[in-house]
Amino acid sequence: MKEQSTIGARLGAMALALASCSALADVYTWTGAQDNNLSNPANWAEESVPTNGTAFIDSREPLDLVVGDAFGADTITIPSTSEVVRITSGALHLGALTNACRLAIAKGASLEVDGDIVANANSYRGTMTFLYSNEGTVVVHGNAVGTSTTSASVFEYADVSEANNPMQVGGIRYIGAGHTTYFHLDTNRGYHNDGPDDWVIGENGIGYTSGAVRYYAECYGHVKLYSSADWTLQNSMNTGLDSELYVATHASMTFNTSDYNDPTIPRTITLKGRLRSGTDYNDSTAGFFIEGCGTVVIDTEDMSALSMDEDKKHTYFDNSQLTVRSGATLQINEGKKILGATGRIALEAGATLALPYANGGDIDTASRIEPAIRLPSSGKAIVRLEGDALKVGVPYKLFGQVPSGYASHLKVECDKSKFLSVGLYAEEDGLYMILVQWPEKWNDGKIPGAGMLGKYGAWGCRYDAFDSDSESAFLMNINPNTRAGVSGKDLAVTDIAHDGDFVTITTSQDLSKANGVVYVMYGVSLEKMVMPVECEFDAKNGNEIVNLDGSMGSGFFKVCVGYELPAVPRGM
Repeated sequence: MKEQSTIGARLGAMALALASCSALADVYTWTGAQDNNLSNPANWAEESVPTNGTAFIDSREPLDLVVGDAFGADTITIPSTSEVVRITSGALHLGALTNACRLAIAKGASLEVDGDIVANANSYRGTMTFLYSNEGTVVVHGNAVGTSTTSASVFEYADVSEANNPMQVGGIRYIGAGHTTYFHLDTNRGYHNDGPDDWVIGENGIGYTSGAVRYYAECYGHVKLYSSADWTLQNSMNTGLDSELYVATHASMTFNTSDYNDPTIPRTITLKGRLRSGTDYNDSTAGFFIEGCGTVVIDTEDMSALSMDEDKKHTYFDNSQLTVRSGATLQINEGKKILGATGRIALEAGATLALPYANGGDIDTASRIEPAIRLPSSGKAIVRLEGDALKVGVPYKLFGQVPSGYASHLKVECDKSKFLSVGLYAEEDGLYMILVQWPEKWNDGKIPGAGMLGKYGAWGCRYDAFDSDSESAFLMNINPNTRAGVSGKDLAVTDIAHDGDFVTITTSQDLSKANGVVYVMYGVSLEKMVMPVECEFDAKNGNEIVNLDGSMGSGFFKVCVGYELPAVPRGM
């Protein structure tokens, strides 16, 4: 229990502070005369437990309080000059909360605010935090609002502690003038201090009520933005700002796109505002990160009419990196860009880069991405093209550079890829893709085994079997078929018959369904195959390849079927 003299000496200061409170609201003054229970009337100067109005608490010593079962003030006022007031147990439920920089929520305790929680940075040396610390649970149904009229800084918590839990808010807003204020999404750590800086953002997202500010992750700060709903980053449309979210040297900011309360639910974070980073991509812990099972959408507000440098109108990475982790999706909408020729977008295995487009719209996806694409060293990243405008056989420029390892570590999907295969090939000015249509006659229109796609390139280049760019072919028997009775997955040799000077090969598929040519390779062993020879099949029995040179003997055979397809560039 705090001594009466400790509180009494400060009644004069209390009176001055209370003068600023609304005359229409009831004000209750904490004395702590008996114990540390907010629900004990003996602890209040009015000898009544607050059930509305304002509870005023000021202490020269750190104060641990319990909520009890009767306390119901609309708000609590704790001067910034007070020692820390910590709620150690119970559920503190308030209508609103302003300048609670000395209020701490301990483990096991909770704070719920129906309206906004406000930090006014003008009131305490140009710096203000929303709370002192939060090791319990804090839920704000309104917004976390930072206010300032001068150059100042707003932080989440004052205490730098690994035990701090994220503040769950409906959104984050700034009210102020100019654009010189720093709204820190990290704690008031000071320079070069590590620690977690987590928020849970609701449907109100991050934006502005008035004025403009750059939301900031300070040097060595590691901010993580969880999601309890789909939300949007607003654009300030202020020419004095180069971004709405900024990450400083050695700092990071992570968008977690899984629902905070149920990680199996994907959330969508739409970035109308801009990202910018001052980190170095060689620092693997720094930069922007996307994780979870949902999507971050680059949909930057149109700033083309504003007088400012082009790079400041878009998300921009200069020598820094945006990393998309496995399961997460980065979507760049049509007409939107990520700039920064010296930056990188790193796609981990299982990560997706989505590039939607409208019919008749911009299919040159390379114009959206200036940074280099970095692919995983194992596994595959996914590029997903969303729309109906792609045409079969037409080359499309996917990236303005050729990502290392694209042949093995990049998979391209599109709405039509269920019926098409997607080919990738490199040119001097970037990486191109082309859609290849499979004949509907073959195998009921189904695409043959996936292994075939990898086999074709090596086979076609080695033997140069196809004499025209208008002709392409694919191995139909992925596993070499040798003698009678051996079956393959797509095309099998079921019988080999010798008749004097001729050999007849019977296959498991009707070759008359092919609209191209048939080739046979022969060799004394699987390792020693000769050049493929074009052959013919019996018009009456499409399963038989006839009139092969009998000198081939009874060795090993491989059969492949060629299809006439739209032009496919060499090296695909």
